Amino acid sequence: MKELRTHAGFPIEPVYGPEDLAGVDVERDIARPGEYPYTRGIHKHMYRDRLWTMRQYIGFGTPVETNARFKYLMAHGQDAVAAAGTDHHRCAVCFLRGRHTDR
Repeated sequence: MKELRTHAGFPIEPVYGPEDLAGVDVERDIARPGEYPYTRGIHKHMYRDRLWTMRQYIGFGTPVETNARFKYLMAHGQDAVAAAGTDHHRCAVCFLRGRHTDR
């Protein structure tokens, strides 16, 4: 079997079991799904009782164009959006609410 490594160079085993948790406080360091520190996911039942969120990564043009695109997507069923800020787009949420952070 091919040896796998993380980007940082750490080896990745094909399967992990209880023996790999020696010295780990499972309740503190791993916990249950939906509980801090969320190493097993942010939802208690993950996607067995709810659909996953589909997001488009957007943020382009002027604040006015980005705002219009957000509103278009939300009006057509998008339930969440993800946007990256730059020097020109500092707060996508402010754009969606009609405010610009430079004013």
